[in-house]
Amino acid sequence: MTDNSRACKTWAVTLVAAILVAVARFGASGGDEAASINLVWIATVPVAVLGYLDAHYLVSERWFRKQYCEFVNRLHTRSLDRQLMFVIQAPKASLKNLLRAIFSPTIWPVYWMMIAAIFAVHQLA
Repeated sequence: MTDNSRACKTWAVTLVAAILVAVARFGASGGDEAASINLVWIATVPVAVLGYLDAHYLVSERWFRKQYCEFVNRLHTRSLDRQLMFVIQAPKASLKNLLRAIFSPTIWPVYWMMIAAIFAVHQLA
């Protein structure tokens, strides 16, 4: 899960940088200024999509770690049921868990800084 989270951040930075470079290039070449300003806001799409996906991976990772800890505790207290030994439940979707993940220190600084960069480029364009 951690590798997926890293990949989300890598792709988000790459896509946002590419879009902002394209805006700077076309804006500097005498292109339509309104079109270049609108292109700046297109950079928020990968931030939103990949930020959500990154938060989803964090929620899943926390859920699986919780299940692992419960399994180990049951194993050590000898209260593990053989029928449930190989059962892994999928993470439960919850807005509360998703919001906690979005505002975690591993996610919000990266994506909010990208949004700040997009806003700064918009102001300069």
